[in-house]
Amino acid sequence: MKRIISLILVSVFLILGVASCKKSPKSTDPFEINYNYDLSEYITLGNYKGLPATATEYSTDEAEFISLQVKSTLQYYASYAESTVGAKTGDTVFINAVGSIDGKAFAGATATNYELVIGSGAVGALFENKLIGAKKGDHLEFDISVPDSDNEDPDLRGKTVHYEVQINIVMTKVLPEYNDEFVKSNTDYNSVQEYEASIIEQLHKTYEENVYKAIIPDLWESVVESTTVIKYPEDKVKEKYDTFLKNAKDFAELRGLTLAQFAQYAYEMTEDELYEYAHEEAEKIVKEEMICYAIARAEGITLSSEEYTERATEAAELSGFKSLAEFEAAYDIVMIKEALILDMVKEKIADYAEITYTAEGKEEVIYNEVNGAEDGAEHDHKH
Repeated sequence: MKRIISLILVSVFLILGVASCKKSPKSTDPFEINYNYDLSEYITLGNYKGLPATATEYSTDEAEFISLQVKSTLQYYASYAESTVGAKTGDTVFINAVGSIDGKAFAGATATNYELVIGSGAVGALFENKLIGAKKGDHLEFDISVPDSDNEDPDLRGKTVHYEVQINIVMTKVLPEYNDEFVKSNTDYNSVQEYEASIIEQLHKTYEENVYKAIIPDLWESVVESTTVIKYPEDKVKEKYDTFLKNAKDFAELRGLTLAQFAQYAYEMTEDELYEYAHEEAEKIVKEEMICYAIARAEGITLSSEEYTERATEAAELSGFKSLAEFEAAYDIVMIKEALILDMVKEKIADYAEITYTAEGKEEVIYNEVNGAEDGAEHDHKH
């Protein structure tokens, strides 16, 4: 089974449950405390096996992809040395600069020991290109005519700026040698061959995860639509209904609103319509929960303590928490487990799906490490 951590699923469950006033149960196992009875009396479960799905096929030159990732990693571990051959694109220069118009300097173009990466676009290509070839100690003077269409500073449009620039130092990147020793010292792999194999493995894994993320919403909607509710467990509906209204009232109170004002502000409804909407939403949530537990039990899905820790830790990180403990302090553990179980059920539905791959809209898969190489992207390296 492929692993997909769904931010959407986690957030939905936690938002709905965060204001719940029910007492903490003795058990934290959702399978023991939720719908632990024969759900066939309540729903006729729709088909969830072999559902059709369409995914975009990807095409990537693996050799080129490896080259890009290796370049990214080498850039990450690059050192700097003073350049003696003149500044080039990618070099870092430290400059003093004074910009003036009609002999009058202005603050926006004056700097001391300013750090600039040539080619970064930080101060514009017109200025940066003038520094190419410059060496430490050089004094440059040049004019730049600001186009009438310039959007950076409307006050400079159509004017000519005169610059005097002192080059304090030019630093160039020195890339480490790419070999087994480098790989062993800076990654979790022992050789170039192992490292490059891991790059391709990650490429395929990323693609498969993106496929699942793309097809799961439609597959789940299909299962929900094809499932018939025979009757609702009224205690569960009331629990969700009460939670919805408590959240609404708390939100309104924090903003000094009446519930009627909140209904208009948030939903463009009357207060009576909000009560009706809350009941509809409660039934919708209960229906999806019953589907979730019916499939989970039919498929023997369980959430072991090891898998809980792994999945919940990932969810915590994706949600911006520093640790699992911090995540659990913010949200009820049962609710976190409920969200993760629903993730697992949806993954199982996707496992069963009959996926058709299409070249329509085909794009190369390049994950963020490559695209972010120059900006401190994360890498698979040792700390």
